[in-house]
Amino acid sequence: MTKITLIGDIICDKDMIKYSKKNNYNFNDMFLPLKDYFKSSDYVISNIDSTIGNSNYTKSTFSFCTPSSFLDALKNIGVDAVSIANNHILDRDYNGVEETIKQLDKRNIKYFGINNSRLDLDYDDIKISILGYTDATNYHFNRVNSEINSNYNVNKLKNTNIINQRNTKNIFKKIYFRLNPDFRLKVEKLFNIEIPTIVDNKVVLDDKYLNPIRDIVTKLKSDNRYVIMYPHIGGQYNINLGNNSKSLIKYFKSIKCDDIIITHPHIIQNTDYDNHVYSIGSMITPPTYNFVKWDTYPEFSLVLNYYFNNNKLESIGISFLICVSDTNTHLKVYPFYDFYNSLDNNKKEIYKKQFDIVSSRIFKNIEEVKEEYIVRV
Repeated sequence: MTKITLIGDIICDKDMIKYSKKNNYNFNDMFLPLKDYFKSSDYVISNIDSTIGNSNYTKSTFSFCTPSSFLDALKNIGVDAVSIANNHILDRDYNGVEETIKQLDKRNIKYFGINNSRLDLDYDDIKISILGYTDATNYHFNRVNSEINSNYNVNKLKNTNIINQRNTKNIFKKIYFRLNPDFRLKVEKLFNIEIPTIVDNKVVLDDKYLNPIRDIVTKLKSDNRYVIMYPHIGGQYNINLGNNSKSLIKYFKSIKCDDIIITHPHIIQNTDYDNHVYSIGSMITPPTYNFVKWDTYPEFSLVLNYYFNNNKLESIGISFLICVSDTNTHLKVYPFYDFYNSLDNNKKEIYKKQFDIVSSRIFKNIEEVKEEYIVRV
């Protein structure tokens, strides 16, 4: 039996960095409750939603660079590999990509999502390939050309250098949306202006980028590999999949990807009970992150455990995590089952209502909180 585990986006915002600085940038306590949980996995994969370095750390809402010690915390709980195909990987230009790879190599954490790289795992009972691609590289903010011939070409699903202008004739709005985004968020918070949900309804399917992916998947399937597409796509805090996500999912299925596991929306999305599509949310959600829409319950995320036996997928186990504020360590991520069972009855009732809302995006009916929900294939 082989157990492969995939988890969602791992974010580190400026307040998390500021807090960890008091403890010499040690992030271990934030993830410690997960250490025993991942021990039974043969391989653990996540998306690291940031560049990694030892300087020029995150100071704004939309441009990330995280201390390299953050990787030590991930390594400590058993994370073996990360996708770096995401919208933040060019936040410190190509030097940031190079430094990120250097720090991952230093800790023997595998990476994929650059230069058409993927994660190939070969076991006695199964051969698995996990592919990482992104629909954006934050050109709106970093102005880094993702199309140049570089040693670090991000795996992309389209040309990410195009800026879509907001379709408005209102002069005030035109000026307002050109302001610094951090300043805009402060204004919206000050005047209690609702932050709009980002919906990816503009469909962009570009053969220039998608056809090479098709060729790669075709070759992998001919080698009898189980192919998981792990794309960074979708609208942030949008409970329902946008039209672009739906179109990409349809395409990934048409080229015979076995499963599609979505990151980037930062919440568990409604996937219409399709057990081949999972939008798994963010493993850690900073409570002070200016852009969070809390009514979508972003503190919940999914863990997908793949159980392979006799050269085939036997089952998928789905577990829930929760990220909560902690008076001593600022944040902690727990298996929701363990967290829930540590509560008194009154708090259990509160969290069960939240859990019912979130879990209904994946399952039609859940009567009780379990450590893992098995999906038979």
